[in-house]
Amino acid sequence: MDKTKNIEKLEGTSMNLLKDNIEKLKMLFPNIVREDKIDFDMLRTILGDEVDKEEENYQFTWKGKRESVKIAYSPSSATLRPCKEKSKNWDTTQNLYIEGDNLEVLKQLQKTYYGKIKMIYIDPPYNTGNDFVYKDDFKDSLKAYKEQTKQELKSNPETDGRYHRNWLNMMYPRLILARNLLSDDGVIFISIDDNELDNLKKICNEIFGEDNFINTVSIKSKSSSGASGGGEDIRLKKNIEFLLAYSATSDFNGFKLEYKIQQLDSYIDERLGDGRTFAYTNVLINPGERVFVKEIKGGNGNSIKLYKVVNYNVVSVAKVMKEEKLSRAEVYNKYIDKIYTLENAQTSIRSRVLEAVPNEDYVIAEYISSSGRNKGNVIQVGFMGKTKRLVSYLNVLCVNINGIIYKRDKVGTLWDDLSWSSISSEGDMPFNNGKKPIELIKRLLNMQSSTDSIILDFYSGSATTAHAVMKLNAEDGGNRKFILVQLPEIDNSDDEFKTICDLGEERIRRAGEKIKKEWEEKREKDGFLAQQGDFPVDIGFKVFKLDSTNIIPWDNTKEHDENSFVKEVDVFKVKDENGEIRTKEDILYEIMLKYGIFDESVKEININGKKMYQIAGSSTIISLEDEIDNKDISGICKLNPKSVIFKENGFKDDNAKLNAVHNLEKCGVEDIRVI
Repeated sequence: MDKTKNIEKLEGTSMNLLKDNIEKLKMLFPNIVREDKIDFDMLRTILGDEVDKEEENYQFTWKGKRESVKIAYSPSSATLRPCKEKSKNWDTTQNLYIEGDNLEVLKQLQKTYYGKIKMIYIDPPYNTGNDFVYKDDFKDSLKAYKEQTKQELKSNPETDGRYHRNWLNMMYPRLILARNLLSDDGVIFISIDDNELDNLKKICNEIFGEDNFINTVSIKSKSSSGASGGGEDIRLKKNIEFLLAYSATSDFNGFKLEYKIQQLDSYIDERLGDGRTFAYTNVLINPGERVFVKEIKGGNGNSIKLYKVVNYNVVSVAKVMKEEKLSRAEVYNKYIDKIYTLENAQTSIRSRVLEAVPNEDYVIAEYISSSGRNKGNVIQVGFMGKTKRLVSYLNVLCVNINGIIYKRDKVGTLWDDLSWSSISSEGDMPFNNGKKPIELIKRLLNMQSSTDSIILDFYSGSATTAHAVMKLNAEDGGNRKFILVQLPEIDNSDDEFKTICDLGEERIRRAGEKIKKEWEEKREKDGFLAQQGDFPVDIGFKVFKLDSTNIIPWDNTKEHDENSFVKEVDVFKVKDENGEIRTKEDILYEIMLKYGIFDESVKEININGKKMYQIAGSSTIISLEDEIDNKDISGICKLNPKSVIFKENGFKDDNAKLNAVHNLEKCGVEDIRVI
């Protein structure tokens, strides 16, 4: 009897999505299982009229569609190798930049990030005839990727008879994998132009579901914004492109912030510039005591509760600015609930309030709609002699996000206010056509993501998404994290960068330092000393590169026999097929990837002179050491881990292995694995 049967072997592939889906079916319909196989006849019987038996039905298909589905669901033995020399703030950052084919990378991310991504934004190739379209290989997509990245990537010309087919076969499996990563309240945004808009919408309807289609946004493009670039059509000038939005589930209740966000200071400048009287003039420094007076009815029969306020003190904004040495915007930020404005004043309500409380200088009127929803406070203040004016609180019109005040405005499906002229200077980097403005990504982040969301972009290009995430975090105090994936295409736009990845990584470095410098300059202006380590925004990133597995038994590209295993001293590769040395850190991060804890922190620890790794505090211990004995196990038990992973041949002997299982289970370890 094998007394070490409790030690389960760690799987060496990415998440088996096909197996996962079958398990979900079994849970829903346990009576369709026959000898561990799916009985589709029984499933059809259960589903009854919901099964489509028609020979002719509506569908969207093309040659290669079935193969692209197989590619999406086939597990991969590849890995992501750490590249510290290209990273920034490795020990503290939670951001990721991954170099590699996004199909393989998306497979690798499944175990750790399944259902965790709040927002995905991608700007894939538009298939204009000059774009590169990656051709996947079902049998060995990693090998195909490596072969193609050794040469300059080729475009997908319109003269190719498989022009649309190539593009669809590229997009379909990647979107299948992307959907798995979205959280239940997650949303994906996809930029596209009219070359593939129809096809993209059809495959998204299949993958995400028609019920989960949110809308198509039309965006005024650079060619209509005065900037260079853009396309001329024989018939009409192209001056818009599109943004498709899909939710992960039909339970999606709309965007958390259903507003176009605009900083208050820019809104003030607009108001001052239009020649009208500036509405925000005074601050109620000491609002005083609020005393109920009476209740009246509005024009529609709505209830209006009136309160008078005594012992208040009204000070002009200009005086507050002078006395407290604050800018106008800073005054509004500080006194958001005490500033009044003429906005939304209704004449009918004004007359009723004045009639009910004719002699009070300051009245708060709580206006409740017939549906019971509080429409906000309206107030009346006496100033400028005997003049009385009905006004409303500023925070009825604006939203306070972590201390920064923004004007609220409903989002529509026509975005014609984005500036493309600043792209050439964003990040202080050389740019080609096709880049997106930071403000576009920031708007999407404000609409959908919370301040601690994970944001994924697997066609990252020049890394605009990373730039936007860091910039917005600096503005609103958020802790959003980005995951960027980019194929290392040859970049001919500048001699400084060999690949698009090199350019993107450098942009993140420069953008982060620029954001930090601006933050420190503002603090100094506000009277704070910019102390070292005080900057709250994560401007670092860990770089990983897609590569073949570090574990010999997991390598499905290599044929093994008894002699080859005898020759190998270890289950770990010392060198790969290209002669590159594989390190313990390579192996460590592959184990974390395959175990589904790739996003956790790592701490190197010493137990009885042996180097081990503590993951997520002490939740998981990983040992890559040899000669593990009872003393080492005792040291591990003292850390109270929930799971422990060893080398299968890393124990001193069979007795040590047997005792390890017994002692670890005794001290509460729930999962013991070996590789």
